[in-house]
Amino acid sequence: MAGREETGNLRDEGRARPLRIGITPVENFLNSFIDYNKTIMTAIINKDACTGCETCVSECPAEAITMKNEKAEVITELCVDCGSCVDVCPAEAITME
Repeated sequence: MAGREETGNLRDEGRARPLRIGITPVENFLNSFIDYNKTIMTAIINKDACTGCETCVSECPAEAITMKNEKAEVITELCVDCGSCVDVCPAEAITME
């Protein structure tokens, strides 16, 4: 019954949190720290400013940046909002939004 939710108590200040059945205990533990109200930012690449140097591709720890038509492209589902790519882009073509 993967994906089914049950209410479980993680003993964090006495609050009950939903636990998903069918995922590992480690995933349940890590999910308990997620702030579900946080807005996730992602890297945005200005295609006009991107020079295609691939510096951001090699810097990204999540492997969330690929090259497409000689320009960098972010896979938003993989982006972990670390900003490493912003710091290393020599063309300043990447922002976090």
